[in-house]
Amino acid sequence: METKGLFMIGAVLVGGYLVIGALKDMDAAAPSGSGGLVSLSSRGLGHAEQTRAEGAAESYIVARNWGEVAEGPIANHDGSRAVFIGDAIPDWRPADADEVADTIQLLNIARGCTMPAPSAGARVVNLMVEHPETKAGLWSYDEADLLKGVRKWFRNIRGHEDARLPGPMASHEFRVHDIAITETDQPVHLVLQNLAAGNILYNLHLAPGARVSGVSMLGGAANAVANIAPGVPVAAMDRATLRGCGAAQARTVRLEADIAKRLRDHQLRESEVEAARAEAAARVSAFNDWFDAQFGIRSEDTLVGMSYAEVSLIGPVPDDPSKDGPRYAPLAGAYVVAQTEQYFKAAGRHDWPDAYQADVVATATQLAGGDPREVVKPKYSWRAY
Repeated sequence: METKGLFMIGAVLVGGYLVIGALKDMDAAAPSGSGGLVSLSSRGLGHAEQTRAEGAAESYIVARNWGEVAEGPIANHDGSRAVFIGDAIPDWRPADADEVADTIQLLNIARGCTMPAPSAGARVVNLMVEHPETKAGLWSYDEADLLKGVRKWFRNIRGHEDARLPGPMASHEFRVHDIAITETDQPVHLVLQNLAAGNILYNLHLAPGARVSGVSMLGGAANAVANIAPGVPVAAMDRATLRGCGAAQARTVRLEADIAKRLRDHQLRESEVEAARAEAAARVSAFNDWFDAQFGIRSEDTLVGMSYAEVSLIGPVPDDPSKDGPRYAPLAGAYVVAQTEQYFKAAGRHDWPDAYQADVVATATQLAGGDPREVVKPKYSWRAY
């Protein structure tokens, strides 16, 4: 059997296919996790690989009451709100879910309430990512997700319909957000905020002379970074841990939109609005105070990014992107650092969704004490009267 790629925990080599098989199909290697994507996209205007359009890039930003949305082939930009994707990565293309990474290093999430500080002299970039569309060939889920599948299968078995195995949820799959870095005056420390319901893989594309000194991934349930140089510090704190630290991610615009919706839906009285806004302000302040203590900047004042953007550019737009800009770095053959939930699967190592369904069968069989199709299925007896 051919061995494609390596899995690592910390700096300890765990191995490829053969060793993974001995580690409960790799799930034993994954650190324990803590306690419906929409169709809008920054590629939604045209073809899947469209990187430019008519007019100015900023004209494709749509303002919603809960924040800004990318509705064209545009990229987030820390200097001018938005640029065309082709100005960020000239040869950009959507990642392919069948691409196989070379090495995946598994990362434990931070268990305390502090994150490693950025290195001295680094430029800290605070980037939000929410609902990118492109799929990566990586999947992660926890015991609770698996039990939902088990319960659904039990219901199918008990019913008179086909007792087929349920498929995985869309949130199990990592979605790709590409980050082009052209900053060369100082190293960049990326603070990447996952505001989506699912998992995100950040794929880095560096221009000549650009350096990344560290990556801090916040929010979500599972996150990963690809095409980062081995040895660059990467840390992660998931949504549940942030909440437990009293530092749940909070933005004024989102909380104000939520208050307006609750008021409109008669879930909030006019007399309760002032108290709701005071509570929202306290949440925003708590997160910003924590963020400032970790990274030396406040999140609310420095956050870059729009919902549904597929690409971000950190640094100046190259005068000649085709000559001075970053080249697209594929996921195939990439070095990846991944913070996962309890179960983790990867293209080239596992067949999907078969691997998820195999986990459902194994857990269901253990819970039922035998084949669920025999144990769970109701037995009917006929009595003559």
